[in-house]
Amino acid sequence: MRYLKKPEGRYDFSAVERELEGADAALETADAEIDNADKRGARRALMKAVEHLNAAVELSVQLDFGKEADGVLARLYYCRGHAAALLNKLERGSVNMTRAIADLVKSAELKPNARTYLRLGEVYALADNLDAALDSFEKAIRLDFNCAEAHILAKLIREKRGETEDPYEDIEEPIVF
Repeated sequence: MRYLKKPEGRYDFSAVERELEGADAALETADAEIDNADKRGARRALMKAVEHLNAAVELSVQLDFGKEADGVLARLYYCRGHAAALLNKLERGSVNMTRAIADLVKSAELKPNARTYLRLGEVYALADNLDAALDSFEKAIRLDFNCAEAHILAKLIREKRGETEDPYEDIEEPIVF
């Protein structure tokens, strides 16, 4: 475990920042490798991003983020879950799917938002858990009715199941003056 110095009674956040910068750089590399169709390079970069995010989570629990603590941890879990989901796309059927779901669920528990539920729904859909995927998309819609992607993906799942009724079909857009 990496230990943090506490200079002059204040916490040193620089170690977490360095880990996040490392994760960000690794994700950029992974994105470039995916664009170049280099699966091995993308996998290495994503694994490195997950390592940095693991370290950031480990360090963050030692810090006092005050009232922002849930938001900081939620963001870290979201990023790590997203990286694991990308790894799963490269390695279908791997343990990464379980990790992605666990991290995204944890992120949603800490700080619910439409983007997290949208990503969680996508991961559930990839895992062929359509009930959980639809539930996640509907939570995303409840948190942000304008989340078009959640509407589309929820509708696709309903169509795949043979459901013809759209629960949002009769809702009209409000008139803003």
